[in-house]
Amino acid sequence: MSMNSIILHPSQKRSKDRYDPLKLTKLPIPTPGDGEILIKIHYAALNHRDLFIRQGLYPGIGTSKSCLGADCSGVVVKGTKKFSPGTKVILNPAINWEKKSKTDYFSVLGLLPEPGTLSEFICIDERQVFFKPEHLAFEEGASLPLAGLTAFRACFTKGEIKKDSVVFIPGIGGGVALFALQFCIAVGAKVVVSSSSEEKIEKAISLGALFGVNYKKNGWVETLKQFAVNDSPFSHIIDGSGGDENYSSFLKILTLGGKIITYGSTQSSNLTLLLPNLFLKQIEIKGTSMGSSEEFEEMIGFIEKYKIKPIISKIFVGLENFESAFEHMRNSSQFGKIVEKNVGKILDLEKKVTEKSLELQSKTKIKSEMENELKQMQNKVDAVKKK
Repeated sequence: MSMNSIILHPSQKRSKDRYDPLKLTKLPIPTPGDGEILIKIHYAALNHRDLFIRQGLYPGIGTSKSCLGADCSGVVVKGTKKFSPGTKVILNPAINWEKKSKTDYFSVLGLLPEPGTLSEFICIDERQVFFKPEHLAFEEGASLPLAGLTAFRACFTKGEIKKDSVVFIPGIGGGVALFALQFCIAVGAKVVVSSSSEEKIEKAISLGALFGVNYKKNGWVETLKQFAVNDSPFSHIIDGSGGDENYSSFLKILTLGGKIITYGSTQSSNLTLLLPNLFLKQIEIKGTSMGSSEEFEEMIGFIEKYKIKPIISKIFVGLENFESAFEHMRNSSQFGKIVEKNVGKILDLEKKVTEKSLELQSKTKIKSEMENELKQMQNKVDAVKKK
């Protein structure tokens, strides 16, 4: 039997406009070995990492064809003692990273030698598989792993954010930034955001942010400085943008001993910092990326405790619509995760089967109740006749 997968064809071209092609490809459904699980993927989610891979901006791309995608939710087809067939699951995309202390080597789903989730099935080591939180729908479960794990490690392992921390999250709208917002709000921290979109700022406020600033408008740094002086000095910045101008601004608004937690560099990977601004204020800059199995399990417990639900920007139905999903990400129009419903027809059919099954059960129950009622009536008739 075969399955559809989205396969990257690396071009090896070195240019600013590099955008490697993806092709919908028929591949054999993998067979699980010892300790492995075969999962039918219901939903997969995109990350900026997938976009960076196509643009040649991610390490380790090489020349081999890879199936992209690091996030998914689905149902076990062939399982183990712990995960029997039919179990609803999500995956930890970080491979070979068990404890919080980082290993010498870890890899991520969605780039060889690891399999990807933009596919109809995936075969993976049982250690990467976790039960889907019951309060999350399949599409929400698929949105959680990579971005949720990255945000959790940034906020709590690296940032040690707690109640009454004051956090600035620039560039609100992406998956990690939104999870960071939700996680910080959950523990009682104060959060301020920035965006070039007033609509995104308003949405962030509806999720619990105190306010937001538009970084395309003059005076946004001064607004943050005034807030820091008159209300609450910023103790943390959770940043995925990078860039000289941003970091210069960060140093101006952070309190003594403040922390910058960086998990990405969408604007620029080069920085020029005036070191006195850094050491005189005792500021720490900490880098982070992804997280361990230990943190993944803690993150799941955290979102279950606080009933946190991922924010979904848009769902694209069918693997064949992958380019539309990537364009949505390239245009920076998202507020939340971009999700692909991989097996829409199968899911719809399963839903109909379930509905029919419940309907049949209901009819069977009614029939049984009517038969019992008729039997009781007949018994009464027979009793009267005997008299």
